[in-house]
Amino acid sequence: MPSWPTDDAGTRQRWQAVGAEVRAARLEREMSQADLAERIGVRQNVVSEDERGKERGIPIHRLVAYAQALNMDYELLAQMAYGLNPPRPGESFRRRTG
Repeated sequence: MPSWPTDDAGTRQRWQAVGAEVRAARLEREMSQADLAERIGVRQNVVSEDERGKERGIPIHRLVAYAQALNMDYELLAQMAYGLNPPRPGESFRRRTG
């Protein structure tokens, strides 16, 4: 059995976890959704939807933008998002700080 769900509910769970990590990193940096949206070139509602883990997921180019804007480790974020060597349920990756 995989360590991370692979069905539709599991996919949704992964996107929610990624969104929660983006939100936590944004809040750690005391940024508003509007500030982050402006930094990565999207509307605020896109950031809001991504942070809530909408079912459609986050495109890779936007994951890269979040990682750069929030100084996150892109490879770990992508692994979490797309299930490549995913974390175990309840696990989180470490955000880089600095």
